Amino acid sequence: MHCVASCHLSNFSTKDVMAVQVHDQLEEFSFAILDSVEQEIVVIDRTGKIIFANNAWKQFGLENGVDKDWIGVNYFHSCEGEVTQQDPNINRLQNGLKDVIAGRLDCFDHEYPCHSPVERKWFMMTIVKMTGYDSFVITHNNITARKLAEEKVEAALAKQQRQNKILQALEEKQKRLLHNLPVGIVVHAPDSTVTFSNPRASELLELSLDQMLGKVAIDPAWRFLNEGGQAMDVADYPVSRVMASQQPLNVSILGIHSPKREFIVWLSVAAFPEKDDEGNLKQIIVTFHDISDRIRLEKMKSEFISTVNHELRTPLTSIAGSLSLIVNEVFGKIPPQIEQLVSVAHRNSLRLTHIINDLLDMDKLAAGKVSFDMREHAVVPILKRAIEDNRNYQRERQIDLVFIDRPELTHIRLRCDEQRLMQVLSNLLSNAIKFSPDRGQVQIDCQFSEERTDQVKITVTDQGTGIPIEFHKRIFQKFSQVDSSDVRQRGGTGLGLAISRELIERMGGSIGFTSVVGQGSCFYIVFPIANTSP
Repeated sequence: MHCVASCHLSNFSTKDVMAVQVHDQLEEFSFAILDSVEQEIVVIDRTGKIIFANNAWKQFGLENGVDKDWIGVNYFHSCEGEVTQQDPNINRLQNGLKDVIAGRLDCFDHEYPCHSPVERKWFMMTIVKMTGYDSFVITHNNITARKLAEEKVEAALAKQQRQNKILQALEEKQKRLLHNLPVGIVVHAPDSTVTFSNPRASELLELSLDQMLGKVAIDPAWRFLNEGGQAMDVADYPVSRVMASQQPLNVSILGIHSPKREFIVWLSVAAFPEKDDEGNLKQIIVTFHDISDRIRLEKMKSEFISTVNHELRTPLTSIAGSLSLIVNEVFGKIPPQIEQLVSVAHRNSLRLTHIINDLLDMDKLAAGKVSFDMREHAVVPILKRAIEDNRNYQRERQIDLVFIDRPELTHIRLRCDEQRLMQVLSNLLSNAIKFSPDRGQVQIDCQFSEERTDQVKITVTDQGTGIPIEFHKRIFQKFSQVDSSDVRQRGGTGLGLAISRELIERMGGSIGFTSVVGQGSCFYIVFPIANTSP
């Protein structure tokens, strides 16, 4: 191990011998120090032969399944036998060692893994030439902690990169969505400055993105119009209202002058404030879509309803009244040859009046313009009046109209609009008479509800053909009629039941039916009782 081992001390003087002994002692002292450190260290000569291996190196070999005397072992062969199984870059390791030994490099570093079945380890190998000796020191530093930390950092970076890619994809998808939506979207800063606008918004407002960005939402130059077509006050602008209230604006209708199209573009607008965690206004998101076609259609419908009301119903009422006087022979007996013609004309005038009234009622209900005079009324008298109002139609069809009189309901009162309830009952009775066979029977009844004793249930039962089950879901829809020639011949608009349901539900009741094809139908109304005192 020591260089003095092969020396013949007899050939030297006492002084020389003492110097060699001191040198050997220093060498042994140095090797003892190297043995005490935790770092794995070996010393090789120029040929690669190991001349010293400290205890840490020997322990390292044992931990990796190598139990041998390292002195005299060629380090290059050791690398080939032991390290190549762990390090794919063995050629780089060997070339680095050779470059330091040959003097081409002063120092060489190489990192490599050395994993056991139970744990993963990494080491840094460093080789340097010993000053004043023709020997080379190789150290192995355990860099496992650093490598594990690097792995964690790399894993975190990889995860962040994946998340960034997902976010970028989502942002790109959101961008495409916003740009392709048929709805205009404009985003405002807290001071109402425009910070974003999608293409549909630019199209509807007839402004480019460059013209939009930076524009203040409360600028009077927007020239918005209210629903009446008048200039809208700046305080009523959607963004102004949201800034003032800090609350969402669900629906606002406004118009914008369109110089290019030479007409007013009507928009349905919604605006939503977005706030930060402290509750401060962060931005305002405004969405809007073109409802110009709907506004034009509503105007046309309004004009049509006005025409029906004034140009059709008014003269038709006069015609029906005049024919009624003639049919009832108020002005004298009618010649037999024209009596039938006048009766047909009278019936059809009443039918047209009924159709027009249905159209007008449905329009008023849809617009929320129907008012209700809600008062308490005894239910039995209302039922009897509804029956009397249909006596003529009953006699014409030779229908037996039966009212089941129940004394226990004499003092029962309902809170309702009497005329509107009469309208619904008349519609149910006329339908029952209409769809019952000649000389059939229609029954009207009123009794306490089976489910709740604080409610009454009014039923109108006929002996007609019944309603097909596939039509049950549509029976109360507008313009709904069973598609059969028999039903079509009996006339009607298909609005009566839709109107009846709207009226009953707005008065706090409910309406429904049961029906069996070939046996008839039973329509019922359920109302809460106002009070039971006489």
